[in-house]
Amino acid sequence: MNTKKNILIISSVSGGGKTTIINELLKLFPHRFRVAITATTRSPRTNEIDGKHYYFLSYDKFHQMIQENQFIEYAKVHSNFYGIPAWELDKAIEEKKILILNIDYQGMRTIKKKYPSNVLSIFLMPPSKEIWLERLKKRNTESEEDLQIRIQEGEKEIQAAKEYDYIVINGELNECIHQIVDILKKEQMLL
Repeated sequence: MNTKKNILIISSVSGGGKTTIINELLKLFPHRFRVAITATTRSPRTNEIDGKHYYFLSYDKFHQMIQENQFIEYAKVHSNFYGIPAWELDKAIEEKKILILNIDYQGMRTIKKKYPSNVLSIFLMPPSKEIWLERLKKRNTESEEDLQIRIQEGEKEIQAAKEYDYIVINGELNECIHQIVDILKKEQMLL
């Protein structure tokens, strides 16, 4: 690979559009990126497939992998564990691709410490709190209790946004993608 940076972190609040943005980048540059599949202890949502959307693991299996140092990072988020298995980075390096991580600020901090010169981090900021809450509620994937937890966590994530290399407002999709592509070109991640 012609660039030292081979890890792209995309973070946002829950409902902030991470998955949509990542899917658009994959459509535009399918041979440049590989998305890391995250392991989690949460239950699958409707239509989520194990090994495609997440690796759905029991708490026991997740903790066994922690003990065996099989994660490049992991954290407890929204009362469940999430982690990036080390084999995901190995596959990206083998394929000569940039690994996209859809992780929160805790994971970003860990990855940046572990791979300081390999990482570019982008935080997708909702255009306003009202639009963010509307998007989150429209998903209709959480109970009211889980929704409140995600809102509290989202406020912490917004506070941590200043730690990222770039903040991009995720208002209009095409404009957001255009800004991210410009950043990736500037950082020589798109050659």
